[in-house]
Amino acid sequence: TSKPEVYRRLGVREYFLYDPTADYLKPPLRGFRLAGDAYCPIEPDATGALISEELDLLLRLEGRDLWLFDRGSGERLLTEVEAGRAALEAERGAREAERAAREAAEAEAAHLRKLLRERGAFPDDDDRDAAPP
Repeated sequence: TSKPEVYRRLGVREYFLYDPTADYLKPPLRGFRLAGDAYCPIEPDATGALISEELDLLLRLEGRDLWLFDRGSGERLLTEVEAGRAALEAERGAREAERAAREAAEAEAAHLRKLLRERGAFPDDDDRDAAPP
């Protein structure tokens, strides 16, 4: 009961309480917004989410899990582990794209060398690195 008073003195405009086991809070996710000198409960929206105006986020329970969503895009914010996995996957994808581009360039170079040889620009393979006439 003393924490809201401390929050108010510190200028905290919103705070949220979450009980993942629902043993102590009913409902297990509650939010409060400073209105004047007192905190008022934040009412859930039509989806049951709480809106954080300060963070521009939606806080939503899905089962026992608390998820945060960007209000503008509607996208769920990733956990640190999920963000790490996504970064690794993006890095893997970039390496794969680089490898594919390199292979395509090598295939194109081989094709062009073949055309030049067919037209007599390279009499034999020893001249592959020489500049065409």
